[in-house]
Amino acid sequence: MEKPEIKIKEEDASDRDLIQFIGSSNKVLGDVVLEAYASGQENGAYNSAHEAYADLLQQMDQIKEHVWTLPSSRDLLMMEREVQHLASACLRMILDVCQQGKNTYDPGEGKDES
Repeated sequence: MEKPEIKIKEEDASDRDLIQFIGSSNKVLGDVVLEAYASGQENGAYNSAHEAYADLLQQMDQIKEHVWTLPSSRDLLMMEREVQHLASACLRMILDVCQQGKNTYDPGEGKDES
């Protein structure tokens, strides 16, 4: 399946919005990638789709606690952190399960076996 090409023109307002969105996303995505890498180093690769799915459900339950809190009482920083955990688990599922054998990183490399 071929990925669509994204063409960005400076003069188009919606393209400027896209450029701004990409710029704002860089730190968030970087944090997600670092979280996914650290989690893989600590826990190793997911062994199955079932294991990955169970982790995603656990992450969703933690987010649900924040969502069901009154907006005036929410800890947005903690909610963001939980969503980041979910995003990193999604990234790990893609790499460990969906692209099994195709990734070039070793999530268990450097893992302390003691």
